Amino acid sequence: DPRMIRVNPDCGLRTRSREIGYAKLKNMVDAVAEIRKEF
Repeated sequence: DPRMIRVNPDCGLRTRSREIGYAKLKNMVDAVAEIRKEF
C-alpha cells in the first residue's frame, strides 16, 4: 500500500553541510511528489 510509505530525512544530514542537507531534502520532496502523481 503506497500510503504506508514514510520518507525519513534523518539519515546522514547531521554530518553534511547545510547546502548538501537542503539539496538532499529537496530531492526527497521531489521524489514524494513524483510518487504521489502515480498513486
